[in-house]
Amino acid sequence: QTRLTYAGRAKDDPWRKAADQRIEQIRKSLLTVHVTDAGGHPVSGATVRVEMRQHAFPFGCVYDPKDIVGPSAQTPQGRSYAEHFAELFNTGVDEYAMKWPAWQDPDDRKLAMDAVDWMASHGIRVRGHCLVWPGWRHLPPELSDLKDDPPALAQAVERHIRDETSAFAGRLTEWD
Repeated sequence: QTRLTYAGRAKDDPWRKAADQRIEQIRKSLLTVHVTDAGGHPVSGATVRVEMRQHAFPFGCVYDPKDIVGPSAQTPQGRSYAEHFAELFNTGVDEYAMKWPAWQDPDDRKLAMDAVDWMASHGIRVRGHCLVWPGWRHLPPELSDLKDDPPALAQAVERHIRDETSAFAGRLTEWD
């Protein structure tokens, strides 16, 4: 397993101070709220509650299409999962059904397509993931049969890319 670390990860690394300053300058601003009654007269001492209705930046998570539109979507857990996903995120990435091996299965393909429809109906953007992995491990097993035939391999990869991107044309914000 890949070790999750990077240079600059420490909480006191110098880049963090500059990032915090940019956040203060770019992502925050002062807000003045004037509370008035129905007649337009100022109300002093009013309690004001502010609730974010929409993220200004993409904020998302991987989703399991089975819990959004598949077999478990109508279970209490599935309904809760979908409700919380729609409440918390404005961007999603399919956990598995858009990956090449799953895409070859008609049931998984339908799950992928239906989940994208559900996401769109809830105002959630979807990022496509992943058309082609850079290794044999996460590709259809039969693809490795073409490893000694580069033209046939390239043709199979291109055919898959055209098939899946055509199916999702105009419905996704981007692809990995």
